[in-house]
Amino acid sequence: MSQIKLLLDIASDLKHLSESVEEYAKSVVQNEKLVPGEFEQIYPITEEENTVSTAEPEEAPAPQKTITLEQIRGLAAAKAQSGLRKEVKALVAKYGAASLSVLPRDKFPAFLAELEAM
Repeated sequence: MSQIKLLLDIASDLKHLSESVEEYAKSVVQNEKLVPGEFEQIYPITEEENTVSTAEPEEAPAPQKTITLEQIRGLAAAKAQSGLRKEVKALVAKYGAASLSVLPRDKFPAFLAELEAM
């Protein structure tokens, strides 16, 4: 998908989202029997809420790196070619798999760590 097509899709999604929010706001006003502009009288916005914070946001924890089977295969092949073929096979067996193809995804991080340590 080209970047322009992706941007057009995002713009379209944002337009639909804004229309949905507007519809929801109208239904809330109608259901609460509030007249437009009365909301601010009932729930006044303080000056503190109205200002934009210039403080830097706290750093979010780094997302966990996704490990792919291709990464594991590549490293395993490199280790096997460097003379560690038996050790790689033993490691695969240690994790209860007959081959890398059937190695459970939840064991990828631990397997890769041990493979890298060889």
